[in-house]
Amino acid sequence: MIEYFKLGGIFMWPILFSSIWAVALLIERALTYTKTRKILRKQAQSFFEIAEKQSLDAALRELDEYHGLLPDILRAAWDPQHPNVSIAERNVEEVLHQYKPALEKSLATLATLAAIQPLLGLLGTISGMIATFSVISSAGTGDPRALADGISEAMITTQAGLSVALPILLGHNFLRNRYRNILASLQQYCARALKDRERHGAE
Repeated sequence: MIEYFKLGGIFMWPILFSSIWAVALLIERALTYTKTRKILRKQAQSFFEIAEKQSLDAALRELDEYHGLLPDILRAAWDPQHPNVSIAERNVEEVLHQYKPALEKSLATLATLAAIQPLLGLLGTISGMIATFSVISSAGTGDPRALADGISEAMITTQAGLSVALPILLGHNFLRNRYRNILASLQQYCARALKDRERHGAE
């Protein structure tokens, strides 16, 4: 493996470092999204149950002990200081907008890392071909070993770039779907919170 890496030339290093970076981001986002979904589900079940069995005031008092995405959304939806449902809807959208960057964190970076891997491989290919033609121009074709080194660099970096890009791209798409599922759940919770507000006569 070490020999294979050396044959790939200098462009194997940025491919290696960017792949390690991508793996770290994939793991961090996967763990974050899994934790976020569990927390949202647990909080929604608790808060909506209080609102249904007791009152919105009781649910709001319970919310005072919590901070985060769903508690902030429910506070915006149930806040009695805003007598109009349309104002509450706008406030809910503002809260969602504020939290979206945190939820989307690293997804754009992962997409970029997936896109640059083949380009790094292409740079390695060009570098290897330049080395090969340099050998041919200076020593002709009489040095098969030198020619093989240049060709190896050209082929190995291309293979490495594509091999790294594919799992990063698949991981990015998986996480993007997780992100969209979380947003869909939040939108459902928002709709339910606003419906509870109307049902309890909070207008």
